[in-house]
Amino acid sequence: TAKASVDQGDLRIDGLPSSPPSSPPSAAPAVVRLDFAGAPRIKAKSVGPAAKRIRLAAGETVSLPLDAAALSSPDGYCLHRIKRHPDGRATLGFFIKPQAEVVWSLQVERAGWYDLFADLGTMEIQSDAEFAFRACGQELRGRTVLTGGYDKPKRMKVGRLRLKKGKQALAFRVLNMPKSCSSDVHAVVLRPVV
Repeated sequence: TAKASVDQGDLRIDGLPSSPPSSPPSAAPAVVRLDFAGAPRIKAKSVGPAAKRIRLAAGETVSLPLDAAALSSPDGYCLHRIKRHPDGRATLGFFIKPQAEVVWSLQVERAGWYDLFADLGTMEIQSDAEFAFRACGQELRGRTVLTGGYDKPKRMKVGRLRLKKGKQALAFRVLNMPKSCSSDVHAVVLRPVV
């Protein structure tokens, strides 16, 4: 049994050569057993750059830039991603794992209530998926509806959130996908309630 250790971010396995041999010692498959002190823990891992802070000016409606969000997944392996289209649009798609998450970083200039809208494009296998938007300790839940295709978005009002002044995070998370995936996100809009 070999012992594993972490040295300056690299995995080192004591008792094994530091560089692999130029050819395998035999044609038989090799197995290396690793013993850990406890169950491995995996934290949600972001993929790509951190979210860019988006300014919510007092009284203005804002369409959140999809490519300004941070993507994450509980196991650190994100299949969902930003899709860039030839006409310059960006959409969020490939939501095929529950708990896939997208987070926007907001700078809210004035506390207040905001209506949240989502433009979702949904084909049959993406319908009936459950999702949630979370911010400032609140959660708005929704369910995807058939729109005629992932590239044919329709706007839905998800609900109303009270945002506090200052730095805030708005998260979109897929909760359940009974038909194997969730809608493509074409836009997320925050409109202040006056």
